[in-house]
Amino acid sequence: MPNETQVTVRGFVGGPPIVFVTPRGNRLARFRLGTTPRVRDATEGWRDGSTDWYTVKVWNDFADNVSRSLDKGTPVIVRGTLTVETWTTDDGQDRSSPTITADSVGVELNTGTAAFTRVVRGARIGGEPPAPRTTDAAQLAPTPWDLPGTAGEDAAAPGASGLPADPADGAFEPQPDDPAEEVLAEVGGS
Repeated sequence: MPNETQVTVRGFVGGPPIVFVTPRGNRLARFRLGTTPRVRDATEGWRDGSTDWYTVKVWNDFADNVSRSLDKGTPVIVRGTLTVETWTTDDGQDRSSPTITADSVGVELNTGTAAFTRVVRGARIGGEPPAPRTTDAAQLAPTPWDLPGTAGEDAAAPGASGLPADPADGAFEPQPDDPAEEVLAEVGGS
């Protein structure tokens, strides 16, 4: 839409998301997002700058996923539309808060790991959490080593997929203690 400010903010969750149900039955999850830049001081070296705070809003199924996935301190990347919400408190003071209506929220994997669980559409807060989808190796989507034009054992051979054979050139080469090695073995790769 024209005249909207789209932003991407990297920071941490300030507290667990709070879920509200609107009078029309829509679900809204809100959480605070803090972002603290690192600044270099000539005398002290690197230190934390002042923290900026945003309110993040997400709706319906997205709200359910956010409320089940995030907790205080989770490092995230949020993308959405930035607005400034203003209101007057009960004692007559004007307040404002930068607010991001998010269309995307992701865990910052530069600082840790995450596990993804696909949920069934339409699951609601208050009921049982949706069961994760499970599948066996035969139902998996084609993997990078099962590219068209390759078959069987040759598909896993270096260079068979069109990828460079030398790991230094960017090909995936699991290390002996790499957890990816176990995943490859489970789906029939090598």
